[in-house]
Amino acid sequence: MNDQELYQQQKQAQLDKYEVNLSELKNLTSEFDADANRKLDKKIKSVELKIEEAKTKLKAFCKARKEELEAEKKAIDETFIAINTHLAMS
Repeated sequence: MNDQELYQQQKQAQLDKYEVNLSELKNLTSEFDADANRKLDKKIKSVELKIEEAKTKLKAFCKARKEELEAEKKAIDETFIAINTHLAMS
């Protein structure tokens, strides 16, 4: 396995974990009042969008030429930072 494949697998595993965390968060929404549910739902949707963005960037990374890999990694890492930030605020 080369570095590109390893990086892709690690990031995919992270995305899978994020999706599990989101699922758990969604299950909590019914435990809160309506206003809290709306706020939480908005944050969940925001994280879902970032996860989809990360998946798209990860696909681009897999297809990238060697000279594009570092730029693609940077874009992916920035998206993962945004996901972590959104999850921390939830």
